[in-house]
Amino acid sequence: MATTAKSKFAADSDSPGDSGLPNFLRLLSLSEIAAVAVGFLYVSGYFVNSIFVRNLGIFETELLRLEYIKIGFIFTLIALGLVLLPLGAFYLTYRVRRSSGLPHHHLGAVGNALNTTLCLGFPLFLAFFFTKFEFEFVFPKDILGFVRFKSIVITFSVLSLSGMILVPALERLIAKKTAAGMTAWLYRFVIEPLRYGIFLLTFYLAIKSIAKFPWVGLLASRAFYFFLADVVFVGGMTAAVLWVRHIRGVKGSWPVYVLISFGLCSLFYMSVASYVYGVYNFIPWNRGGRLPVTMAYIEITGPERVLADQQTVGGVKLYGPVYIIEDHGDSLFVASEKMERWLYDFVPIHAIRKDQVPYIKIARIEDGFPRTPRPPPVLRP
Repeated sequence: MATTAKSKFAADSDSPGDSGLPNFLRLLSLSEIAAVAVGFLYVSGYFVNSIFVRNLGIFETELLRLEYIKIGFIFTLIALGLVLLPLGAFYLTYRVRRSSGLPHHHLGAVGNALNTTLCLGFPLFLAFFFTKFEFEFVFPKDILGFVRFKSIVITFSVLSLSGMILVPALERLIAKKTAAGMTAWLYRFVIEPLRYGIFLLTFYLAIKSIAKFPWVGLLASRAFYFFLADVVFVGGMTAAVLWVRHIRGVKGSWPVYVLISFGLCSLFYMSVASYVYGVYNFIPWNRGGRLPVTMAYIEITGPERVLADQQTVGGVKLYGPVYIIEDHGDSLFVASEKMERWLYDFVPIHAIRKDQVPYIKIARIEDGFPRTPRPPPVLRP
C-alpha cells in the first residue's frame, strides 16, 4: 500500500504537465498567478515609496494607489534585469551554439552573449533613467565625430543589432556555404574581429557618451550597493525554489519553509532599502521613480511667506517654483529650497493643505534639473 502511494506521488510529480514547477505553483490557475504577481508589484511599490517619503519626513502614506504597481514593476524589472539579462544571454547563447555545431564554440558564444547583453541592456538603461533633455544634449566635445547624444543612440542601435542578429546569420551562412579550410580562415579573420569589434565599438560609445552626464557616475556608485543586495536576493530566490523542489516530498519539512520565507523576506528588505538609497530618486517620476520632471507655481491663501519666490500671472500672485513630492487627499507635500542637493540629501518639505491652494500652474522641467545643476543667475548692474 505504501509502495502504491509512493509510486502515485512520483508519477504525479514527474508528469509532463509539471514543467519542473513547485507544487504550490501547479495548484494555482493562470488568473491566480496573475493576482499574486500584481499583489507582489503593489506591495513592492508601496514598500519602496513609503520608505522614501518617510526619509523626507512625510509620515502620511495612502494605502490605495495604483501608482504603487508602476513603482513595483520598475523595481522588479530592474532587480531581475540586472541578474537575469546577462546570465540568460550567456545561457541561451551557449545552448543555441552547442546545438548548431558552429566553429569557435566558446569564443563565439561569449561574443554573441556580450553583444546581446549590451544591445538589450543599454536601451533599457536609457528607458529607465534618461529624459528628453539627455537625448537632445549636445556635447561640448565630439565623440568619434558625434556631437549629439541622440546620434550616438541611433548609431549604437544599428551596430548592436548587427552584432546580435546579422553576425550570427553571416557565420551560419559561411559555415554552410564554404569549404572547411576557407571557413576556418573566414572565422579567424572576418567573423571574430567583426563580432568583437562591434562589441568594443558599441561599448565605447555607450560608456563614453553617458559619462558626459555627471549624475551617471553618482548613480553607479550608489547603485553598487543595490547591485550586491540584488544579486544575493535573486540568487536566494533561485536557491529557495531549487531547495523546495528537492524537499517537497520529505515529511516534517515545514520548518524549512519558514526559514526560507524568513530569509527571502530579509533579502527582499535589503534589496528594497538599497534601491531607495541608490536608485529610486534618479528615476523620473513618470517612469516609476521620484525624480521631479515638472515644477509648479502655486497660489496660497495661507502662510504665503513660507515660499519667498513669487511671480504674477494674470494678476494672480504665484509662489514657486516648487516641486510636488507627494499629493495626498487633503495635503500637498512640496520642496522648494536645496533642490540642487536632491541626489545627495533629503531636502526640506513643506506640507500645504489643499484648501489653501486655489490655483496651481505646472510647467515641464526642460533643463535636466535637479540632476543637472543650473548655472548661477547672472547679476545685472
